[in-house]
Amino acid sequence: MKKIKLFVLAPLAVCSIALGTVQGLANAQANDVELSSAVTSNMSFVLKNPYQLTSSASLSYEDYKFTVIDQVAEDYRSNSIYYGTYLLQDIRLLRNGTGGTEEEYISLQNEVSSRAILDSDNNPISFDDNYGNPFRNLANLNNSQINSYFTISNKDDGYLLKANDLAYGILNNSFVNFFTDFDGFIWDEASLVHNIEKLEIAIASDGTPTSISFEKIKKDRFGAIKEMFTSTFDTLSEVEHLTPVTPKMDNETSATFKNKLDSFQERINKGNFSQEMSLFDNQLYYVNFYDLDYNEGQIYPNMMLSSCQLYDQSYGMTYVGLLETSEGYKTYAISPDAGFHSTMSNDTFTSINEVIPNINTISTDFFRYYDGYYIFDISSFTHADVYFCADILTALFGIVDPAVAFLGLYLSNYSYQFTSLILTFTETGNLVGALSYIYESQYQLTTTFSFYNVGTTDLTKEESIKTPIDFFISQM
Repeated sequence: MKKIKLFVLAPLAVCSIALGTVQGLANAQANDVELSSAVTSNMSFVLKNPYQLTSSASLSYEDYKFTVIDQVAEDYRSNSIYYGTYLLQDIRLLRNGTGGTEEEYISLQNEVSSRAILDSDNNPISFDDNYGNPFRNLANLNNSQINSYFTISNKDDGYLLKANDLAYGILNNSFVNFFTDFDGFIWDEASLVHNIEKLEIAIASDGTPTSISFEKIKKDRFGAIKEMFTSTFDTLSEVEHLTPVTPKMDNETSATFKNKLDSFQERINKGNFSQEMSLFDNQLYYVNFYDLDYNEGQIYPNMMLSSCQLYDQSYGMTYVGLLETSEGYKTYAISPDAGFHSTMSNDTFTSINEVIPNINTISTDFFRYYDGYYIFDISSFTHADVYFCADILTALFGIVDPAVAFLGLYLSNYSYQFTSLILTFTETGNLVGALSYIYESQYQLTTTFSFYNVGTTDLTKEESIKTPIDFFISQM
C-alpha cells in the first residue's frame, strides 16, 4: 500500500478482490435463539424489495466521516455521499436488458439519459455483481440456512445476527463491491485482499432489518486500512430516479434569456465571427477567428484560425484551426517557419453546427439571474461530471479551441473542477462570459470570453494571424 491521495470519490468502480477459495468454513454452532420461518421469510422478502441504507462511514487512516445514502432496488441503485451537509457525489445506476450497468446522467439540455459503464477493455460490467443488492445471496437462503449462517441472540424487541464464516462466504464479495471505497491509495494487486469483518444485522421481531454494522479491511504486502460502516435500514416503496433540474428563474426571465441566446446563436451560425479568449488573468490571450461563410471576392477558402501560438517540436510555431474541404470541415495546422500546412486528422465534420460554439444548447434551467447576469453555479451541481464539463467546453468554445483541444488547460488530475459560468450580453446582443474553475485542486482561475465582429470577420485583416494567413494564401 502506497499512499497518494485521499478523497478520490469517482463514480464507483469494480473492486479487485484477491480472496481465493474460502477454506475451512467454520461449522455452524447451535444457536440459543432460532428464527422462525415466518421471521426469515419476511426478512428475505424485505431484502428483495426496495430499501434505503443510511450509513455513517469512518476511516482508520484519516479523521474524516462521511454519510452515505444508498437506495436499492432489483434493477436500480442510487448512491449519495455527504461530507457534513455538503453533497460530494450523487450517482444513479441501472441494470440494462443484458444485465450490464448504465449510469443515468443529466445532459446540457437538462434531459435525463443513460450511458453504459464499461471496463478497460470496453466490456459490459455486471450490475448484479458490482453495484446491485448486497443482500441478494442472503435473501435467497432458506430458514435452516439463515439460522446456520449467523450467531443469533435477542436484542431489544428483535434479534441480532452475527455473521459466521458461512455468511461471509456468500456476502463478502457483494459487500466489498457495493459499499464505497474512500481511500486514495495505490495497492499491490498481486497481494491485495479485501474483506468484511464484524458484520452484524439487527432485525425487528417480524424479521424486518433495522440496522447493520461491519468493517471493511483492505490489505496488501505493504500495509492495511480499515473503514467502519454503521447503517440504518428503511423500506421504500420505490427508489428515486434521477430527474431534470428544477428551473431557477421564473418563466418570463427564462424566456428572455432563451430568446437572447437563440438570437445570438442564429447570428453566429453563419460561421463568421471572432471569439476573444483570456486565460490565467490575461497571461494567455488569443482570438479564434471564424470565417466559414464564403463571400464573393474572398481570397482564401472557408476557414477558422486561432492566434494562439503553439510550439511543435518538428515544425516550430504552429497555428491551428479549421478548413472546409470538399469532404467537410477538418482540423488544420499552419507552420509558416517550416513551410508546412496540413489537415491534422481524418476526422470530418459535415455541418457547421458541429464545429462552432453552440451556447444555446446549454439549458437555461441551470442559470439564475442577477442584475443583468445569468449565473450557473456549477460547483453545487453534483452531476457536473467529466462528460458534462467537456460538453460545456465544446458548447462555449467549439471543437478546435487550442486551450481545450490541444493544451488541455482546463483538465486537472484527469477531471474538471468547474465552479461557475456567468453569461451576459452587450447592447448589440453579443455574448460575453466567464468560466471559473479550480486547477490542480488549489488555484482558482477564470477564463473570460467575448464575441465580436459577428458577420464582419476577415482573416486577412487580423494582424495577429497575418503571418500564417499570408503563408497559407501564398501556397494556394
